[in-house]
Amino acid sequence: MSTKKREELSRLYYWLASARALCNVLKRNRAKIHGPLLTAMGQEAIGAGIVWGLHELGIAEKSWKDGDHRTLWSLTPAMSDILGVDLSYEFIKNHYLKATSPDRGRDANVHFGFPEHRIGGFDVSHMAAMIGVSAGRAEALRMLEYDGREPSKRPVVVSCFGEGAAQQGVVHEVMNWVAASNAPLSEKELSEQEPFLDDLARKTGVQRGAPLIVVIQVNQKSLYTDPREEHGNAHKGRPSHFAQRALGYPGWCGLDVDGDDPLEVADAIKIAAHRAQRLEGSSLIIAHTYRRTAHNEDQHGTLTSEEKMELEASWASEPLKRFANYLISHQILSEREIDEIENRAEDEMNARSESALEEQNVSLEEDQKDSARFAPHVYTLQEVKPAQENSRLVPYNTAALMVLEECLRNDSSVTFCGEDIAHPTGGVFALWRGLEEKFGNGRVFNTPISEEALVANLVGRASMGLKPWGEYEYAPFGKESLVIVDYVVGANFYQKKRLYPIVLLNHFGVVGEGGSGHYHSDCTEADFFHNQGWKVVFPADAYDLAGLLRAANEDPNPVVIYMQIYAHGKREFRRLVPNEPYMIPLGKAAVKREGKDVTVVVYGACAVQAALNEAEELAKEGIECEVVDLRTVVPLDIETIAVSAKKTGRVIIMHEASRKGGVGAYIKDDLDSDVGVWSRLRAPIVVLAAKDIPIPSASVLEWDRLPFELEKRENDTRLRSRRLAEAVRDAMKF
Repeated sequence: MSTKKREELSRLYYWLASARALCNVLKRNRAKIHGPLLTAMGQEAIGAGIVWGLHELGIAEKSWKDGDHRTLWSLTPAMSDILGVDLSYEFIKNHYLKATSPDRGRDANVHFGFPEHRIGGFDVSHMAAMIGVSAGRAEALRMLEYDGREPSKRPVVVSCFGEGAAQQGVVHEVMNWVAASNAPLSEKELSEQEPFLDDLARKTGVQRGAPLIVVIQVNQKSLYTDPREEHGNAHKGRPSHFAQRALGYPGWCGLDVDGDDPLEVADAIKIAAHRAQRLEGSSLIIAHTYRRTAHNEDQHGTLTSEEKMELEASWASEPLKRFANYLISHQILSEREIDEIENRAEDEMNARSESALEEQNVSLEEDQKDSARFAPHVYTLQEVKPAQENSRLVPYNTAALMVLEECLRNDSSVTFCGEDIAHPTGGVFALWRGLEEKFGNGRVFNTPISEEALVANLVGRASMGLKPWGEYEYAPFGKESLVIVDYVVGANFYQKKRLYPIVLLNHFGVVGEGGSGHYHSDCTEADFFHNQGWKVVFPADAYDLAGLLRAANEDPNPVVIYMQIYAHGKREFRRLVPNEPYMIPLGKAAVKREGKDVTVVVYGACAVQAALNEAEELAKEGIECEVVDLRTVVPLDIETIAVSAKKTGRVIIMHEASRKGGVGAYIKDDLDSDVGVWSRLRAPIVVLAAKDIPIPSASVLEWDRLPFELEKRENDTRLRSRRLAEAVRDAMKF
């Protein structure tokens, strides 16, 4: 064996030993770790084997390694060695919750990564949730780094989790998504897409493509759940063949490997990478191993004598012992050299631990200096007031198409995906006519019915520097994606300073003049309002929609735009829109109508329009309402509300969503607790909201539930609010 090969295999053993030493040092210092300690001793071969395979291909640095809470233990020391950057030290600091750690003490143990080194990390405890992020990264890699590069030089994405996580629905959703992404276009489709194809797409027939490798560790043990209870394990003598799951998805192949053998894992990675680099399809690698340590070091419970024997027997074939025997038996290393490598790894990890314990601890003072939910941003365009000579009258839906088309045209990093959006008719609401024809199916494309996969894909794309837009067909459908919305996106700027510049379009409210019921019409802003990291926007008319969409596209934070379904094409929501581009800053309310008697705080296109119409009618009675349109409910412009409240002394809050747990109740509480406002109030604050019932389908019931109604006129309808008028008259009695 050549000296070079001997050195390389010695290096691989050093990676394994370093991963074991990393577990050991933190286990010894368990008392100094606040929160759980999840080690992975006895499973080091999978992460090390993944990096080894990528390293031998020369793509380890550029490829994304999205490790779970077990593979991160071995991915980190291996990549530290390759990069010459001490990531293991950062790993240890994160467990000690140091102020200088990757998560700055905000999130402990293995919930971190090193995106700057393309180590995605385990950002959420919902196990397999990150697979969708990995798929988004893979599509972005193909888009940004594949064309014009030799196949062997192209990076890939590896996503890791265990067989327990493999039972989650998101795994199916994403594997299906990737199958669609990797599917070759037909001859007819290739002809239609010719103006938008790069050379790689012309050669392979694959316009998008996701060079993704999924590695599932079959641990044979769960927390307290038996494999039979978890996935059936064996039925009538038939064992679980996880690799065969790949057969259910076009373009996927399945590989079974010994997960305790790093060389076998590496060989499988090389086979899978070869397919991914050429856009031949994705691979599902099943790494058979054994969970030799508990789910976490504090896991309580007892093992039966049979289970104890099984566990003890498993250590006879653990990765370090097996690989050491291989190296010794093939006369690559001696026992003394093996001991030296292990001792070196232990000494290095001990030194790191001692140094990490001396690092600065988290303090309340520092947290108060740096506890913002959002990255600050100064918008590049100002708001422009429309005038007849420099503007045109634009419908609500046309404003949305106009701005999205503008963003796609001006910025090649902008992409747009959603259910049924890439069709000549423009989708369910006929909003997006012509977009795919103008920008191609690589940038404007339909997705499977997989909202969780959709939002996760946007996160992956955003992490690669793209500016992704996505769309829920109807707001209530988005509830399926809340794991990603809440925990992958919402918490991560505060915890990890992750920036996900996403624009998510969310259609809500009465469809047409009613009839779609609870499952299509529900106003779901509470899902985002109670979140900790999304900006939540409600454009009231065409002018606001254009300005707010431009601001959302530029904002570095994730933004959800609630678009009113009823407003599409309706005359009441048309406005003069300036010909020159402008932005409306997110987080700033607008006084849509001046008044001295009652402040009406409102948001959402229908509610705002109903308030404006009702204010005009009340003016005939001599009552002047000041209508404050929030425009953005997160961040909430409480200052503008407070100024108006002090001016009028009377406040009525109206919105379309239910009162229970809603924005109105929050604003009321905020105003009630502000002595400056409270002391100036003449009347109790009133909240007008939808009844706290599911949305019925019958028109008379649906509209009765809302705080506003339709007024039938000779050739049209307009929005009014009897409840608002009554509340205003009552307030004027004080």
